[in-house]
Amino acid sequence: MDWINLLIGTLLILLGIFLIKLYQDLKKENKAGGLSFKMQTAGIGCIIIGIGLIIREF
Repeated sequence: MDWINLLIGTLLILLGIFLIKLYQDLKKENKAGGLSFKMQTAGIGCIIIGIGLIIREF
């Protein structure tokens, strides 16, 4: 078991959650999508990659 991959996976999941929360806050303030929608997509991608790294270690 490689602890570095587990740590990177956990950090990617946390980063993804942070990006999605940030997107939700921007959407409430500006009522517009555009560039901030890409932040949500990046957040979802980070979560998926993080889960993939963690699953691969087990």
